[in-house]
Amino acid sequence: MSEIYTGCGEYMEIAINIENILKKRIYKLELSIILLLSMFILYTVIFSYITILRYLAFKTTAFDLAVYTQVLWNTLHGLPFYYTLETNVVPTYNFLSLHFAPLIVIILPLYYLIPDARTLLVLQSMVLAAGIFPLYGLARRLLNNNSLSLLFALLYLVYPPLHGVNWFDFHIEAFTPLLVLSVFYSLEAKKIKLLYLSTILLLMVIEFTPIIAISIFTIMFLVKIKDRLIRKHLVILLIISIIYLFSILQILHGQVSSFRLRMWSQFGGSVEEAVHRALQDPKWFLETLLRSIFLPPSKILYVFITFLPAFSAIFSPVVLTTLSWYLPALASNSPPFGIYLGIYLHYPSFLIGQLFASAIYGFSFIYRNSNKKLTTYVVLLQVLISVVFFVTLSPLGFASHLMKILGNQYYAEYLAFPSVSQHDVLLEKVLNMIPSNASVYTTNDIGSHLGNRRYLFVSALPEGFMPDFIVFDISRPYWLATPVTENYPLAYKVINDLLKTGRYGLYIYADGIYVYKLGYSGKPVMYMPQFVRTYTAFNGSAYFAGQIVNGDLCLNSSQATYWFIYGRYGLNVTTVVYGPYTVLGPGRYLVTYSLTVIPNGQPIILDVSADVGRKVLNSSLVKGSGNIYTLEIYLDKIINDLEFRVFVSKDTYICFSYIQVRFAGYG
Repeated sequence: MSEIYTGCGEYMEIAINIENILKKRIYKLELSIILLLSMFILYTVIFSYITILRYLAFKTTAFDLAVYTQVLWNTLHGLPFYYTLETNVVPTYNFLSLHFAPLIVIILPLYYLIPDARTLLVLQSMVLAAGIFPLYGLARRLLNNNSLSLLFALLYLVYPPLHGVNWFDFHIEAFTPLLVLSVFYSLEAKKIKLLYLSTILLLMVIEFTPIIAISIFTIMFLVKIKDRLIRKHLVILLIISIIYLFSILQILHGQVSSFRLRMWSQFGGSVEEAVHRALQDPKWFLETLLRSIFLPPSKILYVFITFLPAFSAIFSPVVLTTLSWYLPALASNSPPFGIYLGIYLHYPSFLIGQLFASAIYGFSFIYRNSNKKLTTYVVLLQVLISVVFFVTLSPLGFASHLMKILGNQYYAEYLAFPSVSQHDVLLEKVLNMIPSNASVYTTNDIGSHLGNRRYLFVSALPEGFMPDFIVFDISRPYWLATPVTENYPLAYKVINDLLKTGRYGLYIYADGIYVYKLGYSGKPVMYMPQFVRTYTAFNGSAYFAGQIVNGDLCLNSSQATYWFIYGRYGLNVTTVVYGPYTVLGPGRYLVTYSLTVIPNGQPIILDVSADVGRKVLNSSLVKGSGNIYTLEIYLDKIINDLEFRVFVSKDTYICFSYIQVRFAGYG
């Protein structure tokens, strides 16, 4: 027993010493405040740097970075909330018709001074980091302990879903954690003016945040039921939030996107229908809700990943405020780890504030009602979980490597640390040659750099509209990517339709970067035909196993099980090389095959095809007596599934080294 008392005494002595150190003043500021400011600055600098790198490396996208830059730019130029990126979803061309987010107006002065997408990336990093200020204030109020308050601020800053929000472009939802924590802090500090200001700003973030506000004021009313002053204001704010929510629903009536309706389609085709069915048949509604939440069971992993780093929240009734996001997210038709149940998008913004406020409330309960040993264990466990999750799930940790191990190549690339290539620098130079008053059709990744203009399109075009410029880059992995959530048309199909009109001339060609200009007929103003791509050992051996010999893929046709007559040459062959279903734009190309055929002189067929081999662009029957063979092809449009194939006859052994594609001219 004496050992326990000795241990507790040592713990208390260390804790008191730390508190005394943190209360020391340097230039009139407590050391704890200086450390808090340092944490804020460090986080802001790190994430501003990384997200700007992502922007310069064209890892950002028009959906949603250019959405916000275009809305801000057009608003500053006399077209309030006007944007053109989703004309097939928002026929009004007004952003507020899709997302009621009037808080955007507070960004206008900053964007007026520095009208650049990078302004928003830095702002988002600052806003997310600034959440530690009300969080620290809340913790000091409830715990009266500087070191523990700083610890909670640190746990917030290393929280992987926070990093996920920061990683993905810019979103107005990023203001939510700061404002939610400000509401909780102002409640505890009884700063009524700040409480009303924080609430008004929170309601203005986006159409979903009033639901968060309603949950906070309802739960806190029950928690603060004995506090007459706060109770009165909670009732007022709850009524304001409810009225505001129903006002938004009236404004957005009939404007809810088909994607969002599909996400909760099991409850009805509209908000009104869902409410009506819930009131009419509560049992059916509850069964549907529970089925949606728990099926598939892997959905619950989302709760595990997001909740554990702040698990002390479970010790406070305030944790019920997190249901304002957990319930709709889990009840949605989102796939596990995707869309609303993903931690690398902007949606965790709707959870982070309530979760960390609840964690502080929960820990304060343990801190006041338990012995120091249990309190220490809770602190250490929460720190340990946060460290493990940071290392494994944060983009600053090894999340990219983990995704690669799990076989998720998309997220492995998405979460990788960005690097800016010479090609990226060239692409930026090309984009700067496009006038800011010109309308542009481009792809999702390039579009993030072109938002400061009246007309920008990356999906559907208004009927009959001909943009001034078409821009695409066949070397970019995202260049064909368009969001699938609203059934947007594939970019390359829209571009091909525009080029078919014959009204566009090649304005710039540079290393796979194409810029076409409406009505242009002269020579390209920039022409850099150094585009070369090399493919090695891809999709080899559809029908039998090959082996790697000295770096080449070697194949023996005697093992093949599938043979057919290649019509043009009447030769009985099997496919030994095919793929890689790559993308090439208009122009002439030289396709060079490097391979060795045994026995020497055995006939082989080389071809370049599209549409899964149904459209042969060029082919050749050659005697396998050399190592290098070349075919020339001409494309008058974008081909998105080009493959280079090798066919051999029986008793043939080949070693395939590489295929090289070289741009040979645009005419």
